[in-house]
This record gives sequence, structure tokens and C-alpha cells, in this order.
Amino acid sequence: MTGLGDLLKDEILPEYADKNYSVDVDKAKQILTDAGYTWKDDKLIDPDGEAVSFSISVPAGWSDWNTEQALLAEELKSALGIEVKVDQPDWGGWDAARQEGSFQAIIHWLEDTGNAYGLYTSTMDPKWIVDNKAQFNFGRFDDPAVTEALNTYANAANEDERKEALKTMQTGFVEDVPAIPLGAHPLLGEFNTRNYVGWPSEEDQYASGDPTQPGIVLVLTKLATA
Repeated sequence: MTGLGDLLKDEILPEYADKNYSVDVDKAKQILTDAGYTWKDDKLIDPDGEAVSFSISVPAGWSDWNTEQALLAEELKSALGIEVKVDQPDWGGWDAARQEGSFQAIIHWLEDTGNAYGLYTSTMDPKWIVDNKAQFNFGRFDDPAVTEALNTYANAANEDERKEALKTMQTGFVEDVPAIPLGAHPLLGEFNTRNYVGWPSEEDQYASGDPTQPGIVLVLTKLATA
């Protein structure tokens, strides 16, 4: 529910430590029914009498995420009668839509900071939206209390301040669900110890080995000649 995986389990609040998402189709149908939705010919119908449909967008050729699109479409149709349109534009079209917010749903990665801040700034921080174009927080989430907590966490002078800010950030994510975690997105990196040692490893996971990530600067400070 918090969006944090095993590597960041120390930052999961006690009240959420043992809580995870689970599939409950009957409960989902009851919530929809209570909200005025109905079914006709196995299709979910909204209170205005229209069949419920939306698109999920991922660039064409991103085979792992394209597969995820297909699975989501299949499962939502069979379980709830929702028509999910699989949208696979080229990179340019997808990039423009995610920045402008002219999409219905997308699958996207998160900012990697090595702590909880990465997930929560990626999905809830208005700082990413400049001139109405987003680099992250594509859903345009905006809660002043969460924004303040994000700033506090990023600039905290001590661990107590950071923990207090984390409570607000994490509670906001769990209660308002600005994004739905689908799984872990691995970062890939290769290194050679012929000339240098001190690279991130399974035994010392101090940063990502992916050279496209900001943490690569930290990696450079850890290297020593072999």
C-alpha cells in the first residue's frame, strides 16, 4: 500500500507494515454498485448510462510494459467489465501526452533517490510541473501538507524531522492513492573490477549501478584503484 519494497521496508510506518493490496472483485463490485454503477451484457455501465472505458498508454516496443498493458486490459474486462484500450504511440506522442496530462492512464517509472522520497516526490510533488508541463507527478497531485512534508524530508537537518515528514508523505500516498504500484522496475548496470573496485554490489547496495541515475555521482566517490 505504501509503494515501498523490501529494500525500503525500514521506512514503512508501523501501521502499514503488514498491509498489502489484494484482489477483491466482490468488494470492488459492491463499491461500484453503491456509487450507482450497473452491468449490462457483462459491461460496466456508469451512472449516466455509458459503458466504462479508458486507455492505458505505453510506447510501442516497450515489450515488458506492453505485456503489462495487455494483462491489465484482460483482467479488468473479465473481472469488472471495463474496456481498457491499449494505447501504444511512438515515444514523441507518449512523451507529449505525459507532460501535458492529456492521457487517461500511463505506466511510468519513478525517480530513484535510494529512499522513500523518490516514490513520493515522483507521484505527489508539484515541483515537477513547470509551465503546465510535468516531468513527474503526471497526475497533478497537489496537497499543501504533503508538499511541505516532501520539502522537509529533502532538507531535514536530523532524522527526527525526516521521520515526522515521512508520516505525512506516506499517509497521503496510502489514503489518496495518487498512483498504483504495479511492481519493481529494475535498474541495470555493468562494471569491471580490472582497474577499479568499490562498485555497488549485492553485499554493498549503497547506490544503483545504472549510469543514467543521479546516484552515479556517489558511485564515483566510492571507487578506488584495483
